[in-house]
Amino acid sequence: MIRSFSVLSVLCLAVSASAFAMPAVGDKAQFDIDLTLSNGGHYNGTVDLSLTEYNATSQQYKEEQLLAIAGQTRSQANWVDAKNLLTEGLINAVLGNCAAYGGSSQQVAVGAGTFQVCALPFDDQDSKGTNYIGQATFGIIKQDSTSKKDGTHTILSLRSYHNG
Repeated sequence: MIRSFSVLSVLCLAVSASAFAMPAVGDKAQFDIDLTLSNGGHYNGTVDLSLTEYNATSQQYKEEQLLAIAGQTRSQANWVDAKNLLTEGLINAVLGNCAAYGGSSQQVAVGAGTFQVCALPFDDQDSKGTNYIGQATFGIIKQDSTSKKDGTHTILSLRSYHNG
């Protein structure tokens, strides 16, 4: 779903740098989504993301996603390698050395509050845009991307979050 971090290429908070362990079962985030299609169509909705289980043997989390847009909902669940999720340590490293990671330090206001972030541009096979990384569940405060395939412009903005 939205991932150039995985949650919706269409998916991945005002906590201080004080302790919260992540990722963890029970982590939840809700994002507002704003889609603008190349034909001019425009849709708003939400994306809910949560970690519901952990398999210690495979070191994977079960990630559940629920997309509600234009009066329709779609859900899916995937097992995600723990190493592919942002950790508190990595987020702190990115925020502390943003320029070294190719980003720029900024403040971003979203529904969940105002966050100090590292705005990291990305350009992958499917899309191009910016991930705004900050201290919150899943580490994604905002994502602004455009699909290379069909030109769909997607903006995800953190509405709320809960650390497990």
